[in-house]
Amino acid sequence: MSKQNNFAERLVFERKRLNLGQKDVVNATNVTQATLSRYENGERVPTIDFLADLSAVGFDALYILNGEKSEISEGGLTPQEADLVELFRESRDKIGLLKMIRAYNAQ
Repeated sequence: MSKQNNFAERLVFERKRLNLGQKDVVNATNVTQATLSRYENGERVPTIDFLADLSAVGFDALYILNGEKSEISEGGLTPQEADLVELFRESRDKIGLLKMIRAYNAQ
């Protein structure tokens, strides 16, 4: 199996770990559904901008890139951070929640 296919598998794994559908990822990034499908099928290599957008949504970009889990994805969160992650995962409107948090942080 090629490194690109491993990359694609890790991308899908992270999306599922965060309980996100492809549409959620498309809405949170600047890629189309077709482009995301190509990334997840190993047909195309994602851009740095896409990986940055994924990281902002909670993806472990280090793991996607090289297979090494970061401290955050292995549970290295404070109790407050863990509560926020759990609320995010349970939310039906993840994109709306992210926009609300970003608006709050901009104040």
